[in-house]
Amino acid sequence: MSDDPLIGRRLANFRIERPLGRGGMAQVYYGQDIKLNRAVAIKVIDTRYRDNPTYAQRFVREAQTIANWHHENIIQIYYADVEDGLYYYAMEYIDSDLEKLLAQAKVNDERLPYDEVLHIGRSVAAALDYAHSRKVVHRDVKPSNILIDPEWRVVLTDFGLALEVENGTRGEAVGSPHYLAPEQAHSSAAAVPQSDLYALGIILYQMLTGRVPFTDSSAMAVAVQHVKATVPQPRQFNPSLNRATEAVLLKALSKKPEDRYPTGRALMEALEAALFEGEEPTVASADPPVRTATKPAVRTTPRPLLYIGLGAVLAALLVIFLAGLVIMMMLSRGDDETVGTEQAANPQTPVVIETAPPTSLATEAGPSDSAGGITETPPVIEPTPSATLVITPTAEPAPEILADTGTDFSGEQNRPWRYTWSPPGTADWQPMKYEQRQYGLCWYAEDYIRICPDSAHPGNGAAVAWYWTSPSAGPLEIRLIANKKDLGGDGVVIAVYYNTLDTANSTPIFQRVLTGTDQTGFSDQVTLANVEPGDSILIMIGHNGNALSDHTLFRARVCRNYCP
Repeated sequence: MSDDPLIGRRLANFRIERPLGRGGMAQVYYGQDIKLNRAVAIKVIDTRYRDNPTYAQRFVREAQTIANWHHENIIQIYYADVEDGLYYYAMEYIDSDLEKLLAQAKVNDERLPYDEVLHIGRSVAAALDYAHSRKVVHRDVKPSNILIDPEWRVVLTDFGLALEVENGTRGEAVGSPHYLAPEQAHSSAAAVPQSDLYALGIILYQMLTGRVPFTDSSAMAVAVQHVKATVPQPRQFNPSLNRATEAVLLKALSKKPEDRYPTGRALMEALEAALFEGEEPTVASADPPVRTATKPAVRTTPRPLLYIGLGAVLAALLVIFLAGLVIMMMLSRGDDETVGTEQAANPQTPVVIETAPPTSLATEAGPSDSAGGITETPPVIEPTPSATLVITPTAEPAPEILADTGTDFSGEQNRPWRYTWSPPGTADWQPMKYEQRQYGLCWYAEDYIRICPDSAHPGNGAAVAWYWTSPSAGPLEIRLIANKKDLGGDGVVIAVYYNTLDTANSTPIFQRVLTGTDQTGFSDQVTLANVEPGDSILIMIGHNGNALSDHTLFRARVCRNYCP
């Protein structure tokens, strides 16, 4: 049985069955409307704030405001009440969200296709424009608050941080750091409608490139980047984007609110025009994209046939051009046959080719941009005496996997990981034993507490962890992939701690919660910029409230440069 006193409790027509997650000031549960026989999500004010009248009023205000709205892209509230000092409301239940969709795409090393990006973006933009027209700023727009139902209806939820612009705010909460507008990083009271549109811009950037623009192990450092750092060029992470799309994303992420798009609709109209710039105009469809039953129709490069054709033409032109240069070089240098021999012996040696003065390469029109259709006129290249072409080979830094919980699983003394566990309610980390038991050759503690090559079970209220010590200095990336194996219970907590074993009193640099039925799970990464030799990483799996059914599929990698 769960130690949560609300599990099994009935509030009006609604029976609370299991927790779904925790927001800024509330707990959300899965429940059943026993009269209408339908699933619901039940939001209950958190125990920390039940005796605080300010938070209670804010909670009630959220329910009253959203319950009177009628928009297909905003969560629908069915009922709200207070019972024995317990404020709650029941709303429609939608099982999936954009965060899960993006995690699945990342696991498959894919990006969402343009039709899905536009459908999600238009839906969120419409919801935000509706809220802004009613003087409400959401302040916490992020993928986990964008729900997607089986019919591909997109719904914005969790207005718990919503700000009524006319009344101002005390500034207790500022939103999620990766989607935080610069003005919100200074003060939550500075949030304006364009702050929400900045967050939408981050989400569009993430859907089109596969990552958010600013990352760091510290939430404060991410907030500072939003305020001061230049947004990385989207084409750096997705070269298939055209320059017009890049310009739209960068405008949406302008540091000053007045430099962004005035409405969500204006942003999405600009993005759609940019994505398909140079193509035949089509009539925009209001219908959601067609999807397969289980796997999203994702692709890494939109409109591949067009780009394959353009790429082939450009490649042929490049070969002809280089062949001409080689012929001219041979004519100008006679029987000199030494060109390229030093490069063959040492591929990192720059190749210097002296050419005869070329004829004019001026043209009136250039080829289409291979990433999206921008037509540019190349400059006229005038002949210059003794022109020199210098080609210096460059190499991308290769990823180096330093430790992998799957492939490095071993009982040997020189293994990179140390397997440890902590009894319930403590941070007393103790070694585990590598032996053969009922679950196979794994690392065990008491009873069924174990770490196996592809999974772990904290069991009996304990926690288990992988401990790793860095052998060298430099930046590192930690890649984490997890989902529930046992279905049931209230899920597990996965957290990463840096240079500490005092998990009871320390803040993790990363934390995610898997619900009891979360078979989709997540794939995420943590970046550490300056790791010194001897620095440690502890990756922990612990229970929530209920220690039952916590068997979790899990894999982690520690890499230099980046994790493949």
